[in-house]
Amino acid sequence: MFEQLCCQLDKFCIKTAKIDFCMDKMESMLLSLTVENFRPFAKETTLDMQKPTFHTVRPRGDEKWVDVVEKRAAIFGPNASGKSTILKPLGLLQKAICESLLSNTPGKALFSPHKLHTTSSTTYITEYVRNDVRYRWELKVDKEGVVFESVFANAVRTWRPIFERSRNDIVFHPASGIKKATAENISQFLTPWSLTLSAWGRVKSKGSFFGAAEWWLDSLLPIIDQSRFDQEGRHGWITNMAAEHVEWLELIAHVAAAADVGINDVSVKEEQLPNDLEFFFSSEETRGSEIVVAKSHPDGEDFESYLRFLEFHHGNDGASFALSEHDESLGTRAWIDHILPAVYALAYGRLLVIDELDGSLHPILVRAFIGLFADEHLNTEGAQLIFTTHDSTLLGNHPDSALSASEVWFTEKKDTYSDFFALSEFPVRAQHNIEKRYFQGVFGALPVAQTSKIAEALSALRKKLKSPVNEYAHG
Repeated sequence: MFEQLCCQLDKFCIKTAKIDFCMDKMESMLLSLTVENFRPFAKETTLDMQKPTFHTVRPRGDEKWVDVVEKRAAIFGPNASGKSTILKPLGLLQKAICESLLSNTPGKALFSPHKLHTTSSTTYITEYVRNDVRYRWELKVDKEGVVFESVFANAVRTWRPIFERSRNDIVFHPASGIKKATAENISQFLTPWSLTLSAWGRVKSKGSFFGAAEWWLDSLLPIIDQSRFDQEGRHGWITNMAAEHVEWLELIAHVAAAADVGINDVSVKEEQLPNDLEFFFSSEETRGSEIVVAKSHPDGEDFESYLRFLEFHHGNDGASFALSEHDESLGTRAWIDHILPAVYALAYGRLLVIDELDGSLHPILVRAFIGLFADEHLNTEGAQLIFTTHDSTLLGNHPDSALSASEVWFTEKKDTYSDFFALSEFPVRAQHNIEKRYFQGVFGALPVAQTSKIAEALSALRKKLKSPVNEYAHG
């Protein structure tokens, strides 16, 4: 079944060239993310996506960026150790670039120091590739706003300064191609909490290195954090894509069949919204897992509202039935809502970040999911996947290794400080059972269950209560 799915994905990635997603294909990859004094990560901490064998600033000879940069990073560790936290800067920075000119809130969210180091600034350093140009963006913020911000670009093996900012004073260097009048215009947009990459987008003549901001605007897909808001928005996007593009609908059918052998087709169903509810829905929005779509009449004044949702078809040997998405298993719906953004990333070479990938997904589906990004026939555009997980089977060799040592990272928390380190820092051999060694504590990053305290509390509770408390069972 998964072989058939991969074949369909391959065909889909070709077909998507005919679909206008308002996104162009171009080489675009994250190289590294560094934070310092960000929540529990007080010391400088780096997630490095560059392969251990890559020791130069740019690829050599016939190499391409996809040859020297990892396409996947898996982050393991106990609860509350910092797994989710290490992903948050990507979303916070993206939001600040998009919205910091409109509100101070996104910029202020970037100042998130360790609770024992609140007088020190929070620092972010990201390196990434956009259109074969390597960028290094550094940002430092404190309780007053932006302390320092700079962008350096490397297009031909030499780093060139594009701009440097100290508080609200900014200098665009000659390499930027930004004229003096344009630089002054950008400067006028700056406030203590607004970013230069935000203000840069407001001017017409952006120069040759605006890719430093563009990467954040369209190369990084919305981060999947498993919140209800995230799930509903993502599912709404998928449903509408299925309704508007037959290629997308066909792919959903193959994706669903790969996770549930009983599904043989998927369709989009629309039901008119009852008249007494139309007043509340004058535009498209989510309503639970359904999508409310407003369709305008030719006169542009009145509209009809529809509930739009997926319907799954089951059956064989002439007997069949259809189920609404609400009646399908949570696992099937989670599989679809995760893998469709992954296909989007694969088709256009984007970065997909997922917190808790294994939530509601069987380990075999998780393994199949991450395998798509390692498939050279499917991932031809340099798409990347960064995810957190508790699924330790990904570290095992059954039947084959799902991840290389350089793709595995761990978080560990001691007292109030989190550490972040790679599996490749340990002496790992091909014959090692990484999963077994992980549970043996060889790499650390293991939870310690303090069940003795629970036993003591339970014993005290039993002594105090002569009979069971029935409120829990009977409300």
